[in-house]
Amino acid sequence: MTHTFRKLLALGAPALLAFPTAQAATFTWGTTTANWSAPAAWVGGTVPGQGDLTELIFGGAVAQNLSPAVSPPAYTATNDVAGTFALNRLTLNATDPLAGGIAGVGQVVAGNALRLGGTLPQVAQTGAGGVVFDVPVVLGGGLIFTGDGAGLATF
Repeated sequence: MTHTFRKLLALGAPALLAFPTAQAATFTWGTTTANWSAPAAWVGGTVPGQGDLTELIFGGAVAQNLSPAVSPPAYTATNDVAGTFALNRLTLNATDPLAGGIAGVGQVVAGNALRLGGTLPQVAQTGAGGVVFDVPVVLGGGLIFTGDGAGLATF
């Protein structure tokens, strides 16, 4: 290592420490019908901030509803945040609330538009419950679909 390079490295290392890397933020929906702006609807009571490092998780154990013959959703999560909500990852992990061949869906995401962007934006279906996105979805880059869940995801 040359003297000049060592000197530049010594001067530059403290500068790198002065700029912390951005951390991903994960927010989990509380399996209730509500607006996104309601803190009580999110596990931990914090409304999500948006950005290219945000992950939203929808699902969990949802209640079974066997009446009427076509089951309504177990819950509807309504994006009432103004404008297009930016995020990097959606994780869908709902249990399947339907039994006996009754048609329906476990969860619905409704309201204002979503934009999936940032580095490697993705949707991960890891649950058995279905989900319907009744919102416009804007892709800010190549989208990756992943997961081993059996639930149907409809966009």
